[in-house]
Amino acid sequence: MQSISELLSQPDRDWRREPPATETDILGLVAVCPVKLPEEYLDLLRYSHGGEGSVALPPHWFVLDRVDVVIDIQGDEFYRESFRGFWFFGGNGGGEMLAFDLRGDEPWPIVMIDPIAGPESSQKIAQSFAEFLEAIGLEYNEKKAPDDTHSG
Repeated sequence: MQSISELLSQPDRDWRREPPATETDILGLVAVCPVKLPEEYLDLLRYSHGGEGSVALPPHWFVLDRVDVVIDIQGDEFYRESFRGFWFFGGNGGGEMLAFDLRGDEPWPIVMIDPIAGPESSQKIAQSFAEFLEAIGLEYNEKKAPDDTHSG
């Protein structure tokens, strides 16, 4: 597998990179998460602490949350109580949030959630973060979209 740097710097990828997270940021995130986060997610933060671009899955645009934002969301009583079993890491910048669905076994699926509609609005968009990562920076093409990842 190629590195995240190689993947997201390909000429056909649309990703607006931010400077990398520090290892202190990563260790702080790992310390508050109740599960072992996928290494691909931590590597993405090491490459781009925040950032945004196209994603070839719903919601079609991905805004990666910085570590401090992720920790704040997880520490917020509303999200902690209303969204048990979800670990938010980003969104589309327009209301939809993206999360790991921790309610099952690893690898955790990636879901899109409307926080106003609640956890029942979760829609699986990728089987794993590794699958999600492959879609970052690419334009959504409805004709190529796999049907089985859109069911929740």
